[in-house]
Amino acid sequence: MLTEYYNVILVMESNANSTAVKVNVLVVHFGSLEKLTSTIEQYSKQSYPDLSVHVYSNSFSEKGANLAHGMNVKTFLGQVGENVGYGQAINRLLAHIGRKKGLYIFANDDVTLKNTTVNELVHSYYLIKKLDTSVGPVSPNFKSGLLLDYTEGEKKVLDNIRSVSFSPGAFWLVDEDFLYKVGGFHPYFFMYGEDRELINRSIQSGFTPYQIASCTVVHDFDYPPKSIELRRNYHENTMATVIISPSSDHRVLGAFKGLVLDAIKYKRFYEVIEISLALIRVLSQYSKLKMQQVDVNNQTRYRFLS
Repeated sequence: MLTEYYNVILVMESNANSTAVKVNVLVVHFGSLEKLTSTIEQYSKQSYPDLSVHVYSNSFSEKGANLAHGMNVKTFLGQVGENVGYGQAINRLLAHIGRKKGLYIFANDDVTLKNTTVNELVHSYYLIKKLDTSVGPVSPNFKSGLLLDYTEGEKKVLDNIRSVSFSPGAFWLVDEDFLYKVGGFHPYFFMYGEDRELINRSIQSGFTPYQIASCTVVHDFDYPPKSIELRRNYHENTMATVIISPSSDHRVLGAFKGLVLDAIKYKRFYEVIEISLALIRVLSQYSKLKMQQVDVNNQTRYRFLS
C-alpha cells in the first residue's frame, strides 16, 4: 500500500477573527512564458491585501524562473523536461514551503479570476466557518469556456453559498486543519481524478466542500480533452478514483453512467466506445486500485510528497 506518500505535516495556527490572514497561493504552470506572466499578474491585481504566490512549473526554464522572481513570486520550482501533473506539483510546493500560517489556494494556470476573487473566497470562508468547523475545499462558481457549471450534489447553505459533493480542483481555498487531517493529492493520479479522490477522502474525514455561487471564474478546460491519451486518462481516473476513495453517492458504475450520458448529451458518440473500454481496463485493475486506498478511519496522518 502507498502509506508513505507525504513527508511533511503542516501544523499551523488559525486566526478565525481576521479577514486579512495570509493566503499562500500555490499555482501550477503548464504553458508558455506569456501564460506564466499573465497568471502571475492576475494575482498581483487581487484586491486581497496579503498574498504570497508560489509556482511549480511543469514547463520549467531559467527564463521562467528569472521572470517569476522578478515579479515577486516567493517560490518557483520545477525541473527542465519534467511534467509531474497537477496534484503532485501542489504536493511539492506544500513540502517546499513547509509550515505557514494562514490559508492556502490551489490554482491551475488556466483559471481566469476577477480582481476580487480571492477576497470573496476568504470572506465566504469565514462566514462558513461560523457554521461549520470542518470546512473542506471552498471553490468559486466554475464556468468552462462553454459557460457550463460542473459541480455536483449542490445544497444551499446561505444565500450564495452551497455545499457540494464535487467541485473541480483547479481553484480551491483550503485551511491548515484540512491539510493536516486530510492531506494532499494522491500520487496515483498524474492528470484528472486527483481532485475527486481528495474530495471523497475529505468527506470521509468529516469535511464538507463548499462553493460560492456569486464568485464566478472561467476555467479554460477542453472537455472532452482533444488528445486521445488525455481522454483515456480522464475516463479511467474518473472511475478509478471511487475505487481508491469510495464515495457514498459515487460508485464505479455510476461514474461510468455519468460519463456515457454526458457523451450522448453532447453527441460525442465515439466517446461511448472509449468510455466502455476504459471501464474494462479499470475493472481489470480493481484489486490493484483497492491497494491504493488509505485507511482514513484509522486517522492516518497524511504527509506531503517532497
